[in-house]
Amino acid sequence: HTVHGFGFTPLQKAPLRIVFKTAERVMARCTDHFVTVSEADRRRGIEMGLFSPERATVIRAAIDL
Repeated sequence: HTVHGFGFTPLQKAPLRIVFKTAERVMARCTDHFVTVSEADRRRGIEMGLFSPERATVIRAAIDL
């Protein structure tokens, strides 16, 4: 699974946010490894309990700025 940010934010209405968070948690159970595009996304996923540090790797965008 590649994480390019999360589909829920504190600004969303609570029912919608709960649906998105639940979907992420359900799918995380059947995911072998997570690839995040930033360290911030990796940390956020770990803090939310979606995955352990061992199950996530950061691979940044391959564009030389």
